[in-house]
Amino acid sequence: MKKVLIFTIIIFPIYLRGQSIECFTHPFANTPISLYSEPYIYLNKLYVSGEAGYEVIATQKESDYILICDFYDESELGWVMVGDLGIVIQNYVNDLIPIYSSPDYLSTIQTYLTEESYIAILYDWTTDFAKIKIEEGNLICLGWIDRKYLCGSPYTTCN
Repeated sequence: MKKVLIFTIIIFPIYLRGQSIECFTHPFANTPISLYSEPYIYLNKLYVSGEAGYEVIATQKESDYILICDFYDESELGWVMVGDLGIVIQNYVNDLIPIYSSPDYLSTIQTYLTEESYIAILYDWTTDFAKIKIEEGNLICLGWIDRKYLCGSPYTTCN
């Protein structure tokens, strides 16, 4: 009797493999942002109603553009410019949160974050790190942060 093995191939979306990142649109203003069908090809304006932007999943970065999908139904929304997406940094246990010069735990630490929460602009990401920029009061920093401190929702603390 022959045994037949049946293999089922399951294709996981990119964001389930750690190659994407949860974030939100309109991090500091309710002004419309441009939405592109492809990098450099303008589609329309993305408006927001309410106090914060849309929760999205950033799945790909190309040059100065980031491809976003709807957080809830995973449909592709289009491309936005770097600088149009925000992410919350949440200091869950009152740690000193290091900001690194590159996405590597052995790279130079540029500064430490001490506050409970920050809103940052998302610039790039890897499986373990996100490149962010914070401009809050006297603090201005651009660097890489461990993703364990991040929350993609402007409405919750994500812990």
